[in-house]
Amino acid sequence: MRPRTVRRLLTTAVRHVPVDPNRAAWAWARLTVRLQRGEPLPDLEARLAGLCLVTGLDDALLTGLPTAARRHLHRETSGRLPTEVGELFTIARNRLDGASHRRRSGRWRRGPAG
Repeated sequence: MRPRTVRRLLTTAVRHVPVDPNRAAWAWARLTVRLQRGEPLPDLEARLAGLCLVTGLDDALLTGLPTAARRHLHRETSGRLPTEVGELFTIARNRLDGASHRRRSGRWRRGPAG
């Protein structure tokens, strides 16, 4: 991944885009096919899928997949990951939830100018 600055009318955002889009698409295709077929995920793919779940990327990555494939994803990431990785995902989810809450409650908003 590499950062890319995107400019809009009044805002600027940094998005992370794949260095090689074909390689990124291949990983996504391999994951979705395995999920659709109900096949076990290799360790690396299970960890990457777990990160997708923790960060909320699963909705974007798995759009259009049947419910059974999503259930399989949850089974594969929750049951097979080493304890340390599961704990890391729990910490990440809690941090992301806390950051989301702070953003909604206005702690990150700027006050009125002047």
